[in-house]
Amino acid sequence: MRTLDVLERKWGFGIAAIPLVIALVLLPRVLHNTPGTASTKFVLHHCLPAHHVGALCVVPVIFTPAHYALEFGLLVFMGAVLLLGVWRSMRVLVAVASIFAGLATGFVGLVPIFYGAWLLLRSWRLQRYGVTDGASVRKVVAERSKEKREAKKAPAPAGDPGARPVTQSKRYTPKAKPRKR
Repeated sequence: MRTLDVLERKWGFGIAAIPLVIALVLLPRVLHNTPGTASTKFVLHHCLPAHHVGALCVVPVIFTPAHYALEFGLLVFMGAVLLLGVWRSMRVLVAVASIFAGLATGFVGLVPIFYGAWLLLRSWRLQRYGVTDGASVRKVVAERSKEKREAKKAPAPAGDPGARPVTQSKRYTPKAKPRKR
């Protein structure tokens, strides 16, 4: 199955919104200078008394749009790729893009990472067992193991040409050395 089913698409559109919303939150910081503070461990003679707060040296800083431009561009790109993949129902693109979007978004990115892992798990189950849900997988596994047990218990037919005795490989088995007397 190369395409997403209805449930996966519904979740995909919600997951694709996460990096785009975070990029929207970063938009004012990309457009204007942002005041902030930078704090480091207090070291004697390297911090003015006015900036000394407890064990930290806190200094006011102005963050320029360049501080946020790369993160903003990455979030918009990953969100757009993920949205395109969900819209076109491309399973592999959605799984990979959601994992990368999750890595790009930070802590909130656990949700897209879990979504990508869930898609990969469902793809693996579909490829291996032909079904995606856990209950159906357990039934298929039970049927296959029952068939294997029955095949082992059944004797091999006498006239079966496929039941030849195993012979030594001439290529890989070294010849036995003659016994010393």
